Amino acid sequence: MEIIPGIHQVDRVNGNAYILIRDRLVIIDTGIPGSGKTILSYIRDTLHRKPDEIRTVILTHFHTDHIGGVRELKKAAPGLKTAVHEAEARIYFRSETASPLQRVQGAAPLLVCSSQALIFPTGYPP
Repeated sequence: MEIIPGIHQVDRVNGNAYILIRDRLVIIDTGIPGSGKTILSYIRDTLHRKPDEIRTVILTHFHTDHIGGVRELKKAAPGLKTAVHEAEARIYFRSETASPLQRVQGAAPLLVCSSQALIFPTGYPP
């Protein structure tokens, strides 16, 4: 459902999933495991867009109801990037440099990883 122009909330993911519509698509959180199919159906059937238009998935924190659909989305759109806060990336990569990640300019420090799904605990201690 479109909650404001250009921002959609995807229902039936038993968690959180939002789609920002620009030239390409940005997804914020991906619901519980298995929700990728629901998100992809929403993209095709409601937005009349293609999965390969997904540019970035931003994960807010490491709870199952936020990260569950990442693998399915990655399969449908292999070029998508996954954004995560650098503090969380260090924990999951066990590295200060997080070498496979690239910095993204923006209001909050994010790292983008094209090969792994990592997340940042907004409001939760890492």
